[in-house]
Amino acid sequence: MRIRKAFDIPILMYHDIRRGERSSDASFTISLRAFEQQLDFLSRERRVITFHTLFSIIEGREARTGKEVIITFDDGYENFRTLALPALVARGLTATVFVVASQIGGYNKWDIDAGLSRDMRSLMDAEALREVIGAGMEIGIHGWEHRDLTACSAAELSDEIVKSRHYVEDLFGVELKTFAYPYGRYSKDHFALLESAGYQGAVSIFSDEPFVTSNPYAMRRVYVHPKDNDLRFRFKLSRAYLRYKAFRGTPRENGPVET
Repeated sequence: MRIRKAFDIPILMYHDIRRGERSSDASFTISLRAFEQQLDFLSRERRVITFHTLFSIIEGREARTGKEVIITFDDGYENFRTLALPALVARGLTATVFVVASQIGGYNKWDIDAGLSRDMRSLMDAEALREVIGAGMEIGIHGWEHRDLTACSAAELSDEIVKSRHYVEDLFGVELKTFAYPYGRYSKDHFALLESAGYQGAVSIFSDEPFVTSNPYAMRRVYVHPKDNDLRFRFKLSRAYLRYKAFRGTPRENGPVET
C-alpha cells in the first residue's frame, strides 16, 4: 500500500462487554455502562471510521480531519451482538469485529485448550454475524484457530492467514482487508504473507513504528482497560498518549502480546 504521509490514529481494542454498572475484574471485560459512556463521548467529539475508510485516507483518496478513531472488538463474542451492537447503532457508530474463522458459532477454544481460562464464552454464529454486517459493522480476521503466528508451521500460517480469509469471505460475501494478530504476536516475515493474501493492514497492541500508520501491517492499538475512568479514556485518545505508545515500542522480554 502506498502511504502518502504516516500519522497517528487511536485504534481502540475491546473484547468483552458485560451488563451492569461496574466493570469486571477480568482484564478484557468492561461494563456496558462504561462502554456506553465512552461511545457518548466519541459520538460528540470524534469521527468514528472503519479500516476501509482508514485505508482510503492513507492512500490519499479521502481527507483526514485529525479526529478519526476506530473501534475494534477481538474474537467475536456473542455479547457483541446483544450488548455492543445496540449501543453502537443507537449512536450511529460503527466498529470492526475480528473473528476466529474456525470458531464461528463456537466458543473461546484457544483459551480453554491452553488453560488460560475456564470461562467458556459463546462466539457469534453465522446468523449473528450477518446481522452485525447488516447493521453496518465491519468484519476482520483474527486467524483460523487463534494460533500464535510466531509459533506456526508454514501450513499453519497458511490456515491462519489465507484459509481464514477465504472461508469468511465465502460465508458472508464480503471483502476482508484487515487482520488482527492472535495474542498480538507477529514478526516482520508475516507482512509479505498478509499482503500477498490480500490484506491491506494488520493490528496488534505494540509496534516499534514511529506512527500508527507508518507500517499498515503493524498498526498498534489502544487497549481499553476495564478500570479506565472517563479522564483516562479521554487521555488514551490524545496525541500525547499515542506518542508515548510509540516511544514505548515493543517490550523486548516477551515480544508483542495483548495487555
